[in-house]
Amino acid sequence: MADLDELLKPVSDADPTGADVRYDAADLALDRIKQLRTAVSPDLDPDGRGRDADWRGVARECETLLRTRTKDLEVAGWLAEAWARLEGPAGLERGLALVAELVDRYWERLHPGWDADDGVTLPVRARPLAWLGGSQSFLQSLKEAPLVQASGGRVLTWALYEGAQRLDEPTVGDDRRAELVEAGAITSDAWAAALDSVSPAELDDARASLARASGHVDALGDRVASLFEDDEAPELHRLARLLRDIDETLGGGGAHGGAHDDASAGETSS
Repeated sequence: MADLDELLKPVSDADPTGADVRYDAADLALDRIKQLRTAVSPDLDPDGRGRDADWRGVARECETLLRTRTKDLEVAGWLAEAWARLEGPAGLERGLALVAELVDRYWERLHPGWDADDGVTLPVRARPLAWLGGSQSFLQSLKEAPLVQASGGRVLTWALYEGAQRLDEPTVGDDRRAELVEAGAITSDAWAAALDSVSPAELDDARASLARASGHVDALGDRVASLFEDDEAPELHRLARLLRDIDETLGGGGAHGGAHDDASAGETSS
């Protein structure tokens, strides 16, 4: 992941936030990022192979744009998503820190939603923040991001946890349960066993990153509320709630995982 200080430096002394690349019809930078973000199923791929989203490619393109050409909230949001998909909670934390710092440092001339004649256009500026704070696409992508790795190499995600909850619902029939298992779902007991096998140090690191990410969301929410009129301010509460839910589950907010908390508490008190 690129250094945050490098991404936060002005594009130039004369033009700190650079240009809005959307205004150049010949500029395909954003189109390239959108293509890299998009997974294609084999059914929709002309050659029948399909492809996964290229998160490393997304990160590379976004970092280059932010460092050399523009300070753009939409690009920063895509970068936060890519970092989360690549690095888990630590990547998400850094991505949210980047967004919050861009808002603090460059609000008056951030893209999209600024031009020399009209200044800031709040509804345009709100869209990438609303996407980050509560869109289904961003939240679902976070649910599929790695959280921690269990023994044996299984990567635990929030999507896997939600699938375990659905699998245990009494209304799920045997045939449907078999389909879900075939698709990769696990039971709640299997999730708990996998979580218990994660090293305490890795769990502590993940939860610390989630706590910092939540702090960035709270700070960003307060800052955004002060910058927008009340009826225009984008909401960030869905993202904040998801981060809290993940942290509570990793920390044993339910019936499982408490052994790690007990061990950590013992280390702190000694």
